[in-house]
Amino acid sequence: MIKFPFSLFEKDEANVIVFGISYNKESEKSLKQLREISYFVEPFDFLGNNLLQNAKVFDAGNFKIKNLEEVSNIFRRIKNEDKVPLMLSRGHLPTLYTVKNLKKEKLIVLDAHADCKNEYLDSIIAIDVDRNKDRKKFNGSTWLRRLIEESNIQVLLIGIRAFDKEEIKFLEEKGVKYFTSAQILERDKKMLSEIEKFTRNSEIYLSIDFDIFDPSVFPAVDYPEPGGIGYYEFIEIINAIKGKLIGADVCCFKPLENNLVSGFLAIKSIFHILSKI
Repeated sequence: MIKFPFSLFEKDEANVIVFGISYNKESEKSLKQLREISYFVEPFDFLGNNLLQNAKVFDAGNFKIKNLEEVSNIFRRIKNEDKVPLMLSRGHLPTLYTVKNLKKEKLIVLDAHADCKNEYLDSIIAIDVDRNKDRKKFNGSTWLRRLIEESNIQVLLIGIRAFDKEEIKFLEEKGVKYFTSAQILERDKKMLSEIEKFTRNSEIYLSIDFDIFDPSVFPAVDYPEPGGIGYYEFIEIINAIKGKLIGADVCCFKPLENNLVSGFLAIKSIFHILSKI
């Protein structure tokens, strides 16, 4: 199987373990294209600095799972080895199974959607989860609500622009801070200072749904919501994170025929995540 070209270290000497979650043909296609595109993307910023300077990466390949509890086990194994897990997933629901292991760590989510619906039938990305769970309550549009309901984790939600009143009411009742994409595009200094304040002297898990980006620069997602951010705004957000990165995931890349722009931006985003190591 093709692996990322920046996977230059053996597992024992690596400080980052990258792994994909494979559960159907569509997820395998997404993971395959991300790795293929990565061979053509340079890991440098505008000043020529190597974004991977401190990241010793080992690509563990894809894990074919039968249920999402396996994701939780994979995450714990990597964390127990004192390494940073970086998960690649076709949908956002697997994030619930990584971050539910967190205790004192904080969670930052970059997403166009609040993902705090109480019930939703996600027909676009159907994942066969634990059959004892209600699929209307456990999917990519409800995962963050389930997490907040079941834990005391501190969450900062950035870039939302598609949500309903019930979701906002839930976030405010739970004391979850959030910033809309409009605030990002307006260069709201309060937002950047809030990210710094939230992350300073803290351990951080970062979850990025690629629909955080505007469809004009990243069309390869299931729900291409207008009014998203661009590459420069994304860099500002990442640079504002001052804490220690202990885990991350990127999700919801949907390959498009004859369109590589999204894949290139996806890989560049991964490089910026790894720059926080």
